[in-house]
Order: sequence, then C-alpha cells, then structure tokens
Amino acid sequence: MLVKLAGLHAMQGHFEMAGSFYEQSKAMCSEMGQEYQVAASTMFAEAVGLLAGDVDWAEQELRVGYESLERMGEKGARSTVGALLADTVYQQGQYDEAHHLARVCLQIAGADDVASQIWGRAVIGEVFAVQGRCDQGAENAREAVALARKTDDLYSLGQALMRLGEVLRIAERGDEEAAVLEETVAVAEGGVSASYTDGMSGIFLRQGDEFVEMAEQPYELENRLQVSTYVCVLLISTRECRADTQWEIF
Repeated sequence: MLVKLAGLHAMQGHFEMAGSFYEQSKAMCSEMGQEYQVAASTMFAEAVGLLAGDVDWAEQELRVGYESLERMGEKGARSTVGALLADTVYQQGQYDEAHHLARVCLQIAGADDVASQIWGRAVIGEVFAVQGRCDQGAENAREAVALARKTDDLYSLGQALMRLGEVLRIAERGDEEAAVLEETVAVAEGGVSASYTDGMSGIFLRQGDEFVEMAEQPYELENRLQVSTYVCVLLISTRECRADTQWEIF
C-alpha cells in the first residue's frame, strides 16, 4: 500500500513524501524477508523518479528489481518492471538496450498482461522512430494506444498517447503530433487543451485572461516528452480545473 501511495504522491508533485513512502515500503518488505515484494515494488520507481526529474535513480531502482526478479525465474512482475526499465533507459539515450529490454518484456509477458504489452510496444515504437523507421515506430506506438483504450487506466492511456506523440514528433508529423497531444490532455481532464514549449520556468492555469501559477518547475525538463508527462500527470491527479481552463508552459 505504501508504495502505491508513493506513486500517487509523485503524481501530485509531493516528491519528498513519495520518496519517503517508497523507501519505507521497501524497508518493511525487506525486514519481513519478502524479497519478491521488494523487487516487484520497483515498478513504482519509474513514476516517482521521472516526475521528480531523477531518471538515473529510477533506472538504478528498476534495474535492481529487474535483475532480482530474473534471478528468481519470475516472469509476471519482471515483464512490467522490464518494460518500465526499457522506457527509462530510452530516456537516457540507451536505445539499443531499451529495444532489447522491451523485446524481452513482450516475449515473457502473458497475453493478458496489458501493462507490459502497452509499455513494451510504446518503447519499441520510440526506438524505431529514433532509428529512422518511423512508419514501424508509429505502428507499434498506435498498437500500445489501442491496447490502453481497452482498459479503464487513464494513466496508461495518457502515457501511451504521449509516446505516440514523441514518435510523431521525431517523424516530423507536426499536425498528427498536435492532435495526439491534445487527445492526451483530453483523456486526463476532459476538454482541457495544452501547449508545449521548451525552456519553461513554470506551469500555469489560464482562466480567461488570468494566469494562476499551479506549480513551480521542480526540475529542468530535458525534452518535450518529459514536459507532456508532467502536465498529463498533474491533470490526472487534480479534478479542480474549470471546463474552460487551459494549460500554459513557460
């Protein structure tokens, strides 16, 4: 339960509390000798680390968990942890390893393991796009979105849409990318639109002509994917926006 609270607090921007809950959960499981739970709980490190701007920490946590599950011969949680690790190393620019991990994830994941299937395909889509295989990249990313649409998991759908948006950005399909990013925000908070620019210093709600600061920039966002991830998660975790509210990033 604590590790799930860590993820929720990370989504709300409470990074110190999120980290505390995450570490407490691991410590409690470790004290009780629950090695599997310690390893499986690392799947929450991706959200906590990404939103706090510490991708390297997330990668280290996920790798420890993945390798521990691999030693156990476990496949269920390992496929999900592996897919999230693939996503994290992709963001570090380690494209070959990201592709390998995503492939392994899809090989060991059950057909009904929707989370692994979504994340695995999304990462492969991004890697293909980086390699110049943009059509194949878009195909894989769209498959991830299609799988996510069959669930009631808005977070996964939003994440899959953002990865598709990243593929379309790399492919220089601006109109399609814009439509996907608009849908991403619509999924998170029905009808809210967003604009994304580089080099922002804060995130604001725009209500009419009035700007209200919603969150100071907690870290330097390195790319548009991190920008859209941060905005989408904020929208998912708050339901207090008026219907005419727009997000602006500076």
